[in-house]
Amino acid sequence: MDGGWKIHGGSGAATKAAYDLRGGYVEFTYDVSKVGQGVNTNIYTISPTISASGFNKPTDYCDGADNASPWCMEDDWVESNGNCGGATTLHTVPGPGNFCGSWGCRSEYHYNGATSDKWRIEYDDNGHMTVKRGGQTVSPSSLSPAAKDSDWDVVKNTMASKGVVLYSSLWGNWVPVDSCGAATKEPSPIVDNSEFTISDLKISGRVAQGPEPRKCGGDEVVV
Repeated sequence: MDGGWKIHGGSGAATKAAYDLRGGYVEFTYDVSKVGQGVNTNIYTISPTISASGFNKPTDYCDGADNASPWCMEDDWVESNGNCGGATTLHTVPGPGNFCGSWGCRSEYHYNGATSDKWRIEYDDNGHMTVKRGGQTVSPSSLSPAAKDSDWDVVKNTMASKGVVLYSSLWGNWVPVDSCGAATKEPSPIVDNSEFTISDLKISGRVAQGPEPRKCGGDEVVV
């Protein structure tokens, strides 16, 4: 839908373009009120190499986890465990272990009943990311382990060379915030009947790869 998307059941959505967000921001409303316990919903960034026609998942997808996909930098702005709580995670280096690898530099939090909130993610010119939920800053000060200067350098350099594709999905089998309950295994009616929305999505930055989107004024674009 204009300004965002609704995802019902196991599926996903993504932007066609990759954006350099240094000195810019992304804001959106994230509503998980209709998501079952143990279901993962999210909005995050990946940094693939894409063609002029834009991101194509079957050929272009990559992420920062240990899996069969090619590795690339991944910024998890928010991943939720149902409508109970979520996590913000930074993945800047491949492989398991300490620091911002496949497990990532992570901050977890509970929603305490506030299942629809306005989010704003800001990047400064050096790649430092600040994530705000409902006006409250949830990272980077609470990331564990703490991101180092070298991690932010990865963000800065990746933004400059490739930019980031915004990716969003709903699935089972793994969730953050263990205190909110275990992951729902797929296939499951809980996954199939869950849905969440990203709305009022605005991006302020420049297109690094892919097609130019429709602008809504200044440097902001509407998806």
